[in-house]
Amino acid sequence: MQVAVEYLHLDGSLDKSLVAFVILERDSSMLSSDDFNSTVQRIAAQTTEQLAGKLPIYMLPSAYIPIQKMPISTTGKIVRRQLQQIGTSFSISNVCRLSGKATRMRMPESETEILMQGLCAKGFQIDRNR
Repeated sequence: MQVAVEYLHLDGSLDKSLVAFVILERDSSMLSSDDFNSTVQRIAAQTTEQLAGKLPIYMLPSAYIPIQKMPISTTGKIVRRQLQQIGTSFSISNVCRLSGKATRMRMPESETEILMQGLCAKGFQIDRNR
């Protein structure tokens, strides 16, 4: 498996994320959409688990993006600018779905949660229903 890692902004995210670009070993064009997503999720979980024992948490990729082939220059180096373009074209929800992370937010239910939502929305000057 070939992997390259970049630190970049994903569409819809305010912060930069450490993103791993992964080339799947077997032909992914033959997989159904569900099989493809589950394969990427399995690889992401296994890779994160393996790396967690060897690296500090801040060095672990927070997202995994599958690509068909690694962009290589004529000198044999990875073209990082192309990886950044690929990565920034993905929305945060797409990357979370591929990585198997939950993207749905739970709406506040109790009076305290509703009050906290209103206070945070007012403090951050955002729409409380976002």
